[in-house]
Amino acid sequence: MPAPRCGLYCGCMATMSLVGAALGAVTLLLLGLAMGGTLSAQRMERRLHRMAEEMRSHETEFKRLTHSAERLRAEKQGFNNFLVTMSEFARELNTALDSGKLAHLLLRIVDQMFQPQQIMIFYLDKEGDRLHLAASKGLPDKPAPMTKVRVGEGKIGWVAEHQRVMDRQDFMDRTNVEGIVTERDPANMRLDLLAPMVHDSHTVGVICIGGVELQLAAQKKMLKMAADLGSAALHSAMRFKVAESSAAHDGLTNLFNKKQFLMELADMIIQAEQGLTPLSVFLFDIDHFKTYNDTNGHLAGDEVLRATGRLLRDLVAEMSRDFRVARFGGEEFILAMPGMNREQAFECSEKVRLAILRHRYPYEQNQPEGDLTISGGIASMPEDGRSSTELLSSADEALYRAKAKGRNRVEAHQSAQIGAERDEVYYEAP
Repeated sequence: MPAPRCGLYCGCMATMSLVGAALGAVTLLLLGLAMGGTLSAQRMERRLHRMAEEMRSHETEFKRLTHSAERLRAEKQGFNNFLVTMSEFARELNTALDSGKLAHLLLRIVDQMFQPQQIMIFYLDKEGDRLHLAASKGLPDKPAPMTKVRVGEGKIGWVAEHQRVMDRQDFMDRTNVEGIVTERDPANMRLDLLAPMVHDSHTVGVICIGGVELQLAAQKKMLKMAADLGSAALHSAMRFKVAESSAAHDGLTNLFNKKQFLMELADMIIQAEQGLTPLSVFLFDIDHFKTYNDTNGHLAGDEVLRATGRLLRDLVAEMSRDFRVARFGGEEFILAMPGMNREQAFECSEKVRLAILRHRYPYEQNQPEGDLTISGGIASMPEDGRSSTELLSSADEALYRAKAKGRNRVEAHQSAQIGAERDEVYYEAP
């Protein structure tokens, strides 16, 4: 019976082959599914990664756009502030006819425009070689080393000399500022932006700002406009000061003129009355001045008046800052001495007489006395008068008494006293 066993065997083998094939197919299917899942996961992971990168990119772009928008808003606000500030500045310039007030006005305007941590406003001095600090913000309590800057030294002096608006980046480019010595710059001052104040091609000052947080695109042009307006206003203030000084001073001697002196004297009288303090005036003129003019010419006479004016200014500066001296007319001068009684006024007046006597004037040897001399009279408040008219009249009487007694002397007015003799008081010529 071998045949049936063989058939059974063959059938079993066939069945096993089918089962094996089925298992292989299932295995391959499972492997395919597994591999497909892995590939799908990788693709998903890559897709998620790309999406994350895109999100980060969009976030960065959003932040950049937000920052740009904020900057544009800030710049718009800055320009709006600039326009408003310039409008206010232009209006206030019409009233700021004092250089000191103008410096603080410039300081406030620049502060509103840029809101910096530090500001320095410099003016050029009369000699034209140094800048002095006129106003500041954010400096140390004792900025003595930085109050004066020589033109050409450091960043501030360089800007004054070359008349260029400069920022920090400009100074970092050494080709623009070859040879500059930045060690001469003020300590504790950030020089972020500097603009020269120029009028008619001449530097009159420099504006410096430091610690500017908001960097505006046109900030150099903005500061230059402020500096240009400031320089024009400063020039006007200086011209006004000269005109004001000319109205109050004598053109030949540079002393107060008669009108200004009478105004000053009126104030002194009020203060003396209120404070119950003495006040004296010394009225004097140059002896034989007509003879000097006729002999030596009017130009020589003018030079005598100029020299006398210089001499009087120096004497008054030495004696008291409260004294006032003026050319009263022609060869006549007057000195007001608040706080001085008659005796003290004599001492001061005698100093004036001796100083003029000892001064060497040209051609004075041709004068009748061989020297150029003065004669004067003193009047004191309250004994010789309580008004400017009374004091001047009393001093004039004393002056004529000095002339009558031989000139080159100082006489005091003698008030009338009932039941008392009037003692003549004067200084003889040495």
